[in-house]
Amino acid sequence: MLGKPHLNVVGLLPYMLKRVVESPGVTSVDLTAVEAFGHHVARIELFDLFDPDNQTPNWAEKKGNTGLEPEKATSVPIKDMDDAYKKIEVWPLFYLFIFIQKKNLIRKHYAHRGSHFAPTGKNPESSRGHVTFIASITQQSNDHTELTSYFAMVDCAGSEGESAFTPDFIAAVDKTTLMARRLEAGCINTGLSQLQIVFNELRVKGKHFFLSF
Repeated sequence: MLGKPHLNVVGLLPYMLKRVVESPGVTSVDLTAVEAFGHHVARIELFDLFDPDNQTPNWAEKKGNTGLEPEKATSVPIKDMDDAYKKIEVWPLFYLFIFIQKKNLIRKHYAHRGSHFAPTGKNPESSRGHVTFIASITQQSNDHTELTSYFAMVDCAGSEGESAFTPDFIAAVDKTTLMARRLEAGCINTGLSQLQIVFNELRVKGKHFFLSF
């Protein structure tokens, strides 16, 4: 979804933002990003990823809220595709890998301050929560009236089973860390299951239905 700029791979989200920004009549585009993360399904916290307080790799310093209202999340303006990549990857959300090979040295430049990520047995930089991006799009019509629309895209963490916790990984971490990864996996899988229920209800009942969580 986010793309790989260093490989000239355009992500779905930056491409969508580019097309919207360049559309006639669009006067502004603002982006918010909220991550759902937790260790217990009964207490999933929402993290405002553009909040300066969450620009830290220290999970204990991040500030989540079980009742964060999306409209109150921090928003940042998007000017063009380069700006989209900057706001999505370079600052502050997801890993941007820039490999610099010199004298057999490979360096990684990280830009994943806002969200939660941690290694598992299958993925050294595994996202530990689901992230929703909401683009607020303001347009001006021919009769000079202003219209605001919203476009939501969800970047889900991948489903995890016990195979993610390989013998090598179990041997490399302490019991507390292993338990944390397993609890996170349970929350990730629960979120994916709930999303499956939503899509199934949409398929069966159409758009007019109520689903209580």
